[in-house]
Amino acid sequence: MKYPKINPMRNIEKYIELPDRVEKEELYGYFDELICFVPKDDEELQLAFDILCELADRQWHSYEQMDIVLRDRLELWILEYWDQNSLELTESVTGIIGHLGLEKVYDVVKSLLYSNTIPDVVRAEIIDTVLEFGEYVSNPYEDMEKLSKKKEENMKWPNNAEWSALTERLIGLDGQKYLLSKVLCGMLKLPSGKLVCCDPFAAMSKTENSFVQVPTGEFEAIVTLADVSLELDRSHYREAYASIIFDESKKEVSRKILELTVDGKPGGEQLQDGEYYGFGVDAGTACFVDAESLIEGMPDEDTWFDELFDCAGEKCWFELMDDPNYIHDGIANIELPLTKEKNNLVLFHSGWGDGIYPVIGGYDTSGNLIAVHIDFFVIPDPSLEEEELINDKDCNKPWWKFW
Repeated sequence: MKYPKINPMRNIEKYIELPDRVEKEELYGYFDELICFVPKDDEELQLAFDILCELADRQWHSYEQMDIVLRDRLELWILEYWDQNSLELTESVTGIIGHLGLEKVYDVVKSLLYSNTIPDVVRAEIIDTVLEFGEYVSNPYEDMEKLSKKKEENMKWPNNAEWSALTERLIGLDGQKYLLSKVLCGMLKLPSGKLVCCDPFAAMSKTENSFVQVPTGEFEAIVTLADVSLELDRSHYREAYASIIFDESKKEVSRKILELTVDGKPGGEQLQDGEYYGFGVDAGTACFVDAESLIEGMPDEDTWFDELFDCAGEKCWFELMDDPNYIHDGIANIELPLTKEKNNLVLFHSGWGDGIYPVIGGYDTSGNLIAVHIDFFVIPDPSLEEEELINDKDCNKPWWKFW
């Protein structure tokens, strides 16, 4: 059977009047004709996308996923003709994505969250779309399938769905939006594998630091930033997580709280619900460093403040952390002053500031430790009852933003 070719002058009502269920051969014929259509101007382009919206709606009502080959061709057509500065076309694209499960187009949509070139109204549309769809759109019927299954108990922190270390995504919780991005902080040397997580300015010492035992070697340190500004305009960042990756080839499938001790051996105390081990921060900063590196590479503690932390010169730790042109404002990777082995530490601001923060181990399917994270509680756990607003006429910050 032959079907009429897409005609930009054809009345859109003809497509609107198509029944909800259209035979696959006929529907695929319409899609195929559209993919072959080359719009000559903005009017034809908008009409083509309007028609595509109607066809996508009929495809969704088939309750079958689109043929992969046709879907790939359609994604290429959309990416070729979609003007990302047009709100009208972007609205069409975001609707089509949800009906057809267009992963490649959705990846482009998500990447625009970090763009400085698109109009604010387009960015707002993209923010709403990503908040609605989440990370993936490959299965347009996922929500329906979930409803047909028995509801499973929500995983508890730190294995909950809101856990976002090492991710670049947009999430929304309790009316607050968080746009996450990663900052590569360089390599950290761990010659003994005695990983110290502490406040370098208020709690670190040359010896007898509490640590967790991890693999030895040189590993990437990464900070996950959260844009917490109301408009997600990059005007207000907070450090949500700090991480060390020991094996990039493995997938993290579970997490558990780690205990920092002076001998690296867990104390064995049983944690109750809502409890966690953590380290204190009193100067708004935390760090990763090897315990043996401090012994090898640091001078007497009495000299640290005047000669390292707050001294004159380009090696001042405070200045390095505050230099936005170094790694990122609030982050520094510093070689220890007396080291002969190029041992170093990585410093980063601690989310909303002072507090007690947990160290979390990330594990693969075989139970091997492949990462360590510090959670600064910027991304809240929605199951916690304490997430109530402080009653203050001049303040609308949740409780965890005050220490």
